[in-house]
Amino acid sequence: MTDDDGAIRRIQPELYRKISLRGAFLQIFLTLFAALCLIALVPIGYVFVDTLINPPFPDDLMNKPHLLSTLDLNYYISAVRLLVFPLAAICFILFFHQALKNVRVLGAKNATMPPWGIWAWFFVPFANIIQPVKAMSQLWSGAHQLAGRDTVSAIPLFLWWTCWLLQAFALRIGDYAFNELFRRANISITLYDPADFQTAYGAMFVGLLALLISTIGLMLIVSRISKLNKTINDHANIEAFS
Repeated sequence: MTDDDGAIRRIQPELYRKISLRGAFLQIFLTLFAALCLIALVPIGYVFVDTLINPPFPDDLMNKPHLLSTLDLNYYISAVRLLVFPLAAICFILFFHQALKNVRVLGAKNATMPPWGIWAWFFVPFANIIQPVKAMSQLWSGAHQLAGRDTVSAIPLFLWWTCWLLQAFALRIGDYAFNELFRRANISITLYDPADFQTAYGAMFVGLLALLISTIGLMLIVSRISKLNKTINDHANIEAFS
């Protein structure tokens, strides 16, 4: 068997490692991350709907302090989320690197991408749009193949990756809209436009919702891959003693 780079790959079952503990830690941090997204989503969603029904004009701002206080709340939640994200990222690397390595050393034919490809491509511009989900797809199909299971629907992969790209786009629009809103307001309150609030909060709401769905999709992937790896390990032990 050969990899994408043409290197010959050998079956090496002795390199297989259990990943259940890594998966458990990853699920803990993903659950916490999803909870933070949900906590932030509720007030942001409320303010977004409120600005659509009753657009805030300059003289309304002092009478609607929740419009700005919601920003302060989201700031603190985002700060906590930024602390959780690196821990989840480390667990992501440890779990999926070994998971892809496992299916490769056990001979999954379609797992042609090296284990580092499932996380390292995130740091490469443009390639990070396609390569990570390609590696995840190889892991998904390879794990099902080795476990003797029909490949189930790839909806979790679709939710995870589509919503991950959507949240990145939407949250950047939200950041730009807020920066533009405050820039205009600092120059002159007459430059303030109610649509600025609607755009900013709308983009933030869509971004947080997409981030929440993406995280849930990833949790489903972790759960499925963990179960399949346990099945693969059980099969390997049975064959070893048969």
